[in-house]
Amino acid sequence: MLLTILVAGLSLVLNAQDKFQYQDKVYVDNIRTVQFHVTGLLTSYPIMQLGSEEALYLSFDDLDADSKYYRYSVIHCDRNWQPSQLDFTEYVNGFEGEEIETFDRSINTLVPFTHYSLVLPNADCEITKSGNYLLVIYIEDPASPVITRRFMLVDSRVAIHASLQRPANVSRITTHQEIDFEVSAEYLRVLDVKNDIYAVVLQNGRWDNAIQGIRSKFERGHYLVFDYQDKIVFPAGLDFRNMDIRSTQYRSRDVFEIRRENNRIRIVAEIDEPRSTKRYLSDLDINGSFVIRSSEDRKYGSVKESQEHSKLYDNANLNLSQKEIDELKASTIIDITEYDLLSDYVDVLFTLKTDAPYDSDVFLLGAFTDWKLDEKFRMTYKREYGAYFADIPMKQGFYDYIYVLANSDGTPDETTIEGHWYEASNDYTILIYHTPFGARYDQLVGAVTMPSAR
Repeated sequence: MLLTILVAGLSLVLNAQDKFQYQDKVYVDNIRTVQFHVTGLLTSYPIMQLGSEEALYLSFDDLDADSKYYRYSVIHCDRNWQPSQLDFTEYVNGFEGEEIETFDRSINTLVPFTHYSLVLPNADCEITKSGNYLLVIYIEDPASPVITRRFMLVDSRVAIHASLQRPANVSRITTHQEIDFEVSAEYLRVLDVKNDIYAVVLQNGRWDNAIQGIRSKFERGHYLVFDYQDKIVFPAGLDFRNMDIRSTQYRSRDVFEIRRENNRIRIVAEIDEPRSTKRYLSDLDINGSFVIRSSEDRKYGSVKESQEHSKLYDNANLNLSQKEIDELKASTIIDITEYDLLSDYVDVLFTLKTDAPYDSDVFLLGAFTDWKLDEKFRMTYKREYGAYFADIPMKQGFYDYIYVLANSDGTPDETTIEGHWYEASNDYTILIYHTPFGARYDQLVGAVTMPSAR
């Protein structure tokens, strides 16, 4: 009997460990449209300065449309996204397991939902250390989360100077992008450069293809030089495809037809085709991100919308220069609560036309899929139409996406359908970690995001 109890207990622990992952993940099907960014900067990455006036904004929808007592906690992690040696009280002034108190019901939507939001830090959770963190959203047991999200706090003590280069490897010169950078550590006491300083480079905020474990190649005075040949190199991809579903009444350039079926809105997207063998054509995108917005919104008094925000989202085809879009990304600061409540869920039919099925499964990929090969976004091939189809419930907004194949190791193949072009636009984020001798955690002492030139 005792053995049975021990085995059952061990099974529960192992199941909880298997379920809990230190990455961006949604664990239950009723949770949709998770967004996590610097407050007001809708396409930013969850990176903020320690001790500043900045804050991070998390929001999500519960399609059960009821009221639940969601709680949250934060876990300090090392540079490899495993729990650090710090106790909760060493990196947070406040309480663990506080409730998310800000929520409201959807307004005049065909698909009802409850929208929840959380701002970090807050009066109950003041974070005191730099580094990597995991935000855990749960109901009763933090070991059984409904959402986990990575974020970072930076204690800026170094300056980072980065540039985009053509790859040194001739075979990659038209398909990849190389990043070189220098770190000024003048005001940082570093005893062992090769072991104390560690760099990570992200493309478009993604961790699944991040280049990690980068040490400086050499030092020049107080500058640490990260100038490698064929090491800090990313496939450039292609400018993301767009899906503008802000309106359920008027078709955007991405929409073929809008229908009303069974008291839901169905949007039939324009037919897509593989692009890997076609010539490169520049298109404006938001580097794989998405923004929630309905063009049928009624303006409520508490919604503060700047002229810049209106320019960015009321331009149906984003007919702006890249410089204008970059400036608007950085300056757009609004209260978007009512937009989240008024935007409805619609069923979007994606179609990828191909002469024959591929040897592996086809998926949609983007920030809205957490950059994962999620079963909810897998496509189905129908031979009678010679095309792949996917029927995806999505909240009204503007989305970037691409089509990928599933590699045997579970990673996405972005080459076969989309291809890679050096001219494509991407964001590159450089993170600098410092681990002094004897320290119990990895300090994040520098972070910068650099857009690639078009």
